[in-house]
This record gives sequence, C-alpha cells and structure tokens, in this order.
Amino acid sequence: SFPPKESTIGILSKAVTNLEKQQHPSKLTEGPEYDTFSYLAASSSYLYKLVFSNLWLLSGLVSSILAKDYKTDAVQRTTTAVTIMKAGIKENVMPSKAEAIVNHRIHPTSNLEEVLE
Repeated sequence: SFPPKESTIGILSKAVTNLEKQQHPSKLTEGPEYDTFSYLAASSSYLYKLVFSNLWLLSGLVSSILAKDYKTDAVQRTTTAVTIMKAGIKENVMPSKAEAIVNHRIHPTSNLEEVLE
C-alpha cells in the first residue's frame, strides 16, 4: 500500500491539538464565580478578603492563578474535552475516516454560538 502524506488519523490529531491549545477566554468577572468570590470575602481570612473584595482590580491575577490548574480553570471558562476518538480497525489498513467526540462544558455566560466560532 501507499500511505498518503497525511493520514486521516494525522489530520484529526492536528485538529484535536488545535482545539486543546486554543482556550476559550476567561469569564471570571462576568459569571456566577465572581459573585461567589465576592460573597466569600466577608467570611474569609484577611488576605482572601482583600483579594475577593477587590476583584475589580485583581481579577487578572486571580484568573492567572485559577488557570494554573485545570480543575480551577474550569470555573472561569468554557472547557473542551476530547472524550472519544475512532479510526482504524486493522493494523495493516489505512483508515478512510477518523472521528472524534468533543465535549464542550459551556460557561454559564457563554453560548453555543461562541463555542462554535
């Protein structure tokens, strides 16, 4: 057989990599997490109270800290998770198609149109 320069698996892999590299923007100051942090300020220690009470000024810093861990980053933005990939069925046959299932967990202030852009 003569494999093509780009296989269906290679093309799909590049598309998936592009999806994972391009994060959706932070919505920290627009969504319910902003109100949650503001509410927590009253019962927080001094440092957290200072930060949470001044999110209008420190939201960039808080967003950067949240972005360092995927579990906390998901609070502030739409996330993308590739959950299933399907392609070949035999080890010596080039697959004619490849597909991926992508799960977008949409932030409360976003919508489907924004995700599809």
